[in-house]
Amino acid sequence: MMRCQVNEHAPGASLGKEKGCMSVSLPLNEMTVLEKLQIMEMIWDDLSRNAEAMEPPAWHGELLAEREAALARGEEALEDWEVAKEELERDL
Repeated sequence: MMRCQVNEHAPGASLGKEKGCMSVSLPLNEMTVLEKLQIMEMIWDDLSRNAEAMEPPAWHGELLAEREAALARGEEALEDWEVAKEELERDL
């Protein structure tokens, strides 16, 4: 897996060209939360459009297998999505 490093000491964040990474520089210290969220949404939308090109990491399958095994052993229980969502919203 290719990993790009973010230069956290620069005024903005930048990704270097190590190992084929494209160079990206963002003025994070100058951006509002809304601007940062908009960029995240743009990236997420793009990733979603190209989801078939991405293979999930092996640990995703391992974690799902562990959770299914715990469910089968009765150590975990499924919860209704609406109930879970209400609990999350209440906790936030």
